[in-house]
Amino acid sequence: MNVLNLRQCRNILNADEHIESVAFLNKKGKPVEITSKTSMFFQDLTEQQKEMLFMECILQHSMNTEYDNELGKTKYSIIEREDVLLFSFPIREFVVMVISKLPMNPFVLKNKILQSCV
Repeated sequence: MNVLNLRQCRNILNADEHIESVAFLNKKGKPVEITSKTSMFFQDLTEQQKEMLFMECILQHSMNTEYDNELGKTKYSIIEREDVLLFSFPIREFVVMVISKLPMNPFVLKNKILQSCV
Protein backbone atom coordinates (compact mmCIF):
# COMPACT_ATOMS: atom_id res chain seq x y z
CA MET A 1 0.00 0.00 0.00
CA ASN A 2 1.34 3.38 -1.01
CA VAL A 3 0.35 6.34 1.19
CA LEU A 4 0.08 8.60 -1.86
CA ASN A 5 -2.28 6.17 -3.60
CA LEU A 6 -4.42 5.82 -0.48
CA ARG A 7 -4.60 9.61 -0.07
CA GLN A 8 -5.54 10.06 -3.74
CA CYS A 9 -8.19 7.32 -3.46
CA ARG A 10 -9.75 9.13 -0.52
CA ASN A 11 -9.56 12.51 -2.26
CA ILE A 12 -11.32 11.09 -5.32
CA LEU A 13 -13.87 9.23 -3.18
CA ASN A 14 -14.72 12.47 -1.34
CA ALA A 15 -14.88 14.60 -4.52
CA ASP A 16 -18.60 13.89 -4.95
CA GLU A 17 -21.38 12.14 -3.04
CA HIS A 18 -22.17 9.96 -6.07
CA ILE A 19 -18.74 8.31 -6.12
CA GLU A 20 -18.90 4.84 -4.58
CA SER A 21 -15.52 3.22 -5.23
CA VAL A 22 -12.01 4.05 -6.41
CA ALA A 23 -9.39 1.50 -7.47
CA PHE A 24 -5.78 2.06 -8.51
CA LEU A 25 -4.94 -0.70 -10.99
CA ASN A 26 -1.47 -1.76 -12.06
CA LYS A 27 -0.61 -2.66 -15.67
CA LYS A 28 -1.78 -6.25 -15.12
CA GLY A 29 -5.20 -5.16 -13.85
CA LYS A 30 -4.48 -5.96 -10.22
CA PRO A 31 -5.75 -3.42 -7.71
CA VAL A 32 -2.96 -1.91 -5.63
CA GLU A 33 -5.47 0.18 -3.69
CA ILE A 34 -9.27 0.10 -3.40
CA THR A 35 -11.40 2.46 -1.34
CA SER A 36 -15.21 2.34 -1.16
CA LYS A 37 -17.93 4.22 0.67
CA THR A 38 -20.06 1.09 0.75
CA SER A 39 -19.69 -2.37 -0.64
CA MET A 40 -22.92 -1.89 -2.63
CA PHE A 41 -21.31 -2.23 -6.04
CA PHE A 42 -18.86 -5.00 -5.24
CA GLN A 43 -21.18 -7.15 -3.13
CA ASP A 44 -22.97 -8.46 -6.21
CA LEU A 45 -19.72 -9.46 -7.96
CA THR A 46 -17.72 -12.59 -7.35
CA GLU A 47 -13.96 -12.31 -6.93
CA GLN A 48 -13.57 -13.60 -10.49
CA GLN A 49 -16.00 -10.98 -11.83
CA LYS A 50 -14.13 -8.19 -10.01
CA GLU A 51 -10.86 -9.45 -11.48
CA MET A 52 -12.38 -9.52 -14.97
CA LEU A 53 -13.81 -6.01 -14.57
CA PHE A 54 -10.39 -4.66 -13.58
CA MET A 55 -8.68 -6.48 -16.45
CA GLU A 56 -11.31 -5.14 -18.87
CA CYS A 57 -10.50 -1.61 -17.69
CA ILE A 58 -6.77 -2.14 -18.27
CA LEU A 59 -7.36 -3.76 -21.67
CA GLN A 60 -9.54 -0.84 -22.78
CA HIS A 61 -6.88 1.62 -21.69
CA SER A 62 -4.19 -0.39 -23.47
CA MET A 63 -6.26 -0.48 -26.67
CA ASN A 64 -6.81 3.29 -26.46
CA THR A 65 -3.04 3.88 -26.47
CA GLU A 66 -2.83 2.32 -29.95
CA TYR A 67 -3.75 5.71 -31.44
CA ASP A 68 -1.76 8.03 -29.18
CA ASN A 69 0.54 9.19 -31.99
CA GLU A 70 -2.31 9.91 -34.42
CA LEU A 71 -5.01 11.24 -32.08
CA GLY A 72 -3.22 12.21 -28.87
CA LYS A 73 -3.18 10.50 -25.51
CA THR A 74 -6.38 9.34 -23.83
CA LYS A 75 -7.19 11.53 -20.85
CA TYR A 76 -10.09 9.43 -19.53
CA SER A 77 -12.80 6.98 -20.52
CA ILE A 78 -16.42 6.85 -19.38
CA ILE A 79 -18.76 3.89 -19.57
CA GLU A 80 -22.40 4.46 -18.65
CA ARG A 81 -24.35 1.40 -17.58
CA GLU A 82 -27.96 1.23 -16.43
CA ASP A 83 -27.00 1.54 -12.76
CA VAL A 84 -23.52 3.07 -12.59
CA LEU A 85 -20.90 5.17 -14.34
CA LEU A 86 -17.43 3.69 -14.72
CA PHE A 87 -14.54 6.10 -15.27
CA SER A 88 -10.92 5.28 -15.97
CA PHE A 89 -8.02 7.73 -15.82
CA PRO A 90 -4.35 7.08 -16.53
CA ILE A 91 -2.50 8.53 -13.53
CA ARG A 92 1.25 7.97 -13.26
CA GLU A 93 1.87 4.24 -13.74
CA PHE A 94 -1.72 3.31 -12.83
CA VAL A 95 -5.17 3.30 -14.34
CA VAL A 96 -7.62 4.65 -11.79
CA MET A 97 -11.12 3.20 -11.99
CA VAL A 98 -13.91 5.25 -10.42
CA ILE A 99 -17.42 3.89 -9.96
CA SER A 100 -20.32 6.23 -9.28
CA LYS A 101 -24.05 6.06 -8.82
CA LEU A 102 -26.54 7.51 -11.27
CA PRO A 103 -28.10 9.94 -11.98
CA MET A 104 -25.13 12.18 -12.54
CA ASN A 105 -23.75 14.26 -15.37
CA PRO A 106 -20.59 12.30 -16.27
CA PHE A 107 -18.69 15.35 -17.47
CA VAL A 108 -19.32 17.34 -14.30
CA LEU A 109 -18.21 14.35 -12.25
CA LYS A 110 -15.16 13.77 -14.47
CA ASN A 111 -14.04 17.35 -13.81
CA LYS A 112 -14.46 16.93 -10.04
CA ILE A 113 -12.42 13.73 -10.13
CA LEU A 114 -9.62 15.34 -12.13
CA GLN A 115 -9.53 18.35 -9.80
CA SER A 116 -9.23 16.06 -6.78
CA CYS A 117 -6.14 14.41 -8.33
CA VAL A 118 -3.99 17.54 -8.34
